[in-house]
Amino acid sequence: MKKIGIAVTVLLLAGLVLASESFAQPPMGGRTGRANPGARIYDVNTVQTVAGEILTIETATNAKTRGGYGVGIHLLVKVDKDTLSVHLGPAQFMARQGVKLEVKDRIEVRGSRVTLAGKPTIIAAELKKGDKTARLRDEKGFPLWGGGARRR
Repeated sequence: MKKIGIAVTVLLLAGLVLASESFAQPPMGGRTGRANPGARIYDVNTVQTVAGEILTIETATNAKTRGGYGVGIHLLVKVDKDTLSVHLGPAQFMARQGVKLEVKDRIEVRGSRVTLAGKPTIIAAELKKGDKTARLRDEKGFPLWGGGARRR
């Protein structure tokens, strides 16, 4: 009888340890580490506004397609003498913003200027074309297409 009590206690303790480890992990697709390495590239200290002409519009497929948000929109924009890659957000989210983009459009982008794969890149928080504006991220850089419960 004593051995059964010890076995039950060991099993309960093992269950508690495993449960506490799972609660310590970031949510799937969360904001840290390997789950979503690109999520925290946005740096509020490097936010700037640039204006230029769209050279190309590309879609990029994320390997972890969830909720239809696996296809992202990326632009190549001529800004003065530079060419910048601009990462907007999921195609489905962009479609709901009501800003139709075409090559040769003049746009203004506010976002975090970073270096990705050795190239200057803007992670967009806001995009303007004429009198239309698409809001993509909040003031802390968290995507507006993400779940509200995950935003901090």
